[in-house]
This record gives sequence, C-alpha cells and structure tokens, in this order.
Amino acid sequence: MSKESRDEPVRKPRTPVASNRAPLVYRGQDTKNFSYRWVLDRDDRIAQFVEAGYEFAKPNGSAVGDPSIKTQEQDGSRVTKSAGFGGLKHILMRIPIKFYQEDQAAKQREVDALEDSMRRPGTGKIVGKDVDYGSIKMDRGAMPALDQSDDK
Repeated sequence: MSKESRDEPVRKPRTPVASNRAPLVYRGQDTKNFSYRWVLDRDDRIAQFVEAGYEFAKPNGSAVGDPSIKTQEQDGSRVTKSAGFGGLKHILMRIPIKFYQEDQAAKQREVDALEDSMRRPGTGKIVGKDVDYGSIKMDRGAMPALDQSDDK
C-alpha cells in the first residue's frame, strides 16, 4: 500500500480564542538599549512623552503578537494599533534604558518615602498621635503561597 503525497497549503499557526493572544506584543525590538511603551494618542500625551525623552519606535517588519497591529500607512515611521474606541490609536514609543531606569528609581524613592512616613522611627509601628494599633511589615520579597489546606 503506497501513500500518496499531497501538497497542503502552508497555514499560519492557529491561535485558539481562549488563548493569551498578547495583542500589544511587537517582537524584534532592542530591549537591551530601550524600554518600550504603548501610548494612547489622546490630548497631549504624545507631546508629554516626547518631552520626557521618548521617541517613536520604528517598524521593523517582524512578526507581531496579533495580526491587527499594523504600521501607519502615511509615512511608515510609526507602529500603531487601534485603541478600539473613539477612533483613537496606540503608538509604540521607546526611551533609552538609562532614562527609564532613572525614572523608575525616582518613583521608587517616592514609594520608599511614603512607606517610611507610615512607620514610627525604630519601632516599625504605624505613626499617629496616641495611636498604637500594632506594627506593619513591608516586604518586597516573593508573595507567600496561599494556604490551600482543608484544616480550618
């Protein structure tokens, strides 16, 4: 018994509806030197990001996470995706990783200052006049596993 070979058309991989499609993934970016962010083109947000050091990410022709991501037709210099409402769109922007890390460090200093303001110096207890409800513990470690046992 001989098997007949038949030519089957080449198909793109099928993505099940229930899968995690990651519609905003744009592969092939230089993540070693830049941090990327989708920015909603609304009001003056794009101008704010440009002022903060962001630039438009250039299309690279690579595969994207969702086929609905497309390059802007007018000049081909931006990667855009429809926001799905009000005719708005997302624009992929990037910032040098050094600036991104500086921004993240500044935000972390604000969080640290806020957390420090919640503790009474040296005690770890909540600050407040004549208030002693106990202590707080702030830990940036891994989240503890939830107790799944039936012993309650």
